[in-house]
Amino acid sequence: MPTVSSNPGLHRYDTHLCESCGIAFIDPQIEEAALKAHYNTAYRRSSYAVQLHDREIDVPISIPLSGVSFKRFQTFYDLVTSYAKARPEILPQSTDWIVDFGAYQGMFLYAARKAWNCQTIATDYNVEGIAFAKAALGIDEAKPTVDIYSDSFAHKTKYAVLVHVFEHLREPLRFLEHLKSNVLEPDGLVYLEIPNLLASPLSDPTHFIMYSPNGLKKIMARAGFATLALEVHGKPATGLGVWENDRMNVSGLFQASREPAALPGGGGTTYEELRRSHRRIALASVTRYFGTTARSVGRLFYYLSFVVVLENFSGALSRRLKDRLSRLIRRVG
Repeated sequence: MPTVSSNPGLHRYDTHLCESCGIAFIDPQIEEAALKAHYNTAYRRSSYAVQLHDREIDVPISIPLSGVSFKRFQTFYDLVTSYAKARPEILPQSTDWIVDFGAYQGMFLYAARKAWNCQTIATDYNVEGIAFAKAALGIDEAKPTVDIYSDSFAHKTKYAVLVHVFEHLREPLRFLEHLKSNVLEPDGLVYLEIPNLLASPLSDPTHFIMYSPNGLKKIMARAGFATLALEVHGKPATGLGVWENDRMNVSGLFQASREPAALPGGGGTTYEELRRSHRRIALASVTRYFGTTARSVGRLFYYLSFVVVLENFSGALSRRLKDRLSRLIRRVG
């Protein structure tokens, strides 16, 4: 599927759909060196950055994305607490560790500590981001990502969290096998939030693989993780893009299984299904954007009309005042 990259200066590619797996992947993939440089510079550069003679400095909090990252915790909390009604043992305790891959400034982990008083580990390619997480937010451990497929930590974790990170992995099965063997406790849990293949644009050159809801369950099962809960949603609403819709994300809670996980039934995502879904989402987005624009234009005409009326009224009022003052001056004189 020919795809228009949102950043053609960084990378151009086509998207390919696997109709049996329910995934889409980009080809060719971006080079690793270029990707790491992008993550540490332009990927999170804000519009507030200040240019110095020899370097650039930026605000330590990404505005408004840090707030969005913080709000994403709500979906995780709701999913975990809802499932914990039947399985209370999945709730994080004060002695449990949570590792957030792609934690950046640690906002998600900060919310987790506030909610459960649990132990937290932030890991990210962006060194400044996780340094801020530890120094300013009190995240317990901060470790720069060197190789996401082999990085380990001093503590085995109850939870591994990847919020809009899983789609950035070139080799997801290899990563999941590493989680199961080297990062998680024996019955550890994984929380994933990803863009929904069926309702999100395919234009990000750093999204190596996109998953439908069924495609996500399939790859997790292949890696030995049972699906505990899955939700398709549009949370949090940010107002940051015309593509926002109520099906743009998929969130899932998965548990490492000692037995082979059963593969879910159902087929993959067909090309026609993908086209229909994207056409529907695009039409709704354009309609919503057109409505917003029309309202803005309407307000503009209202304000222009108000200014014209006020100006005319002010002119007439000034003339009447001038005439009355002139008559008064003549009588006094």
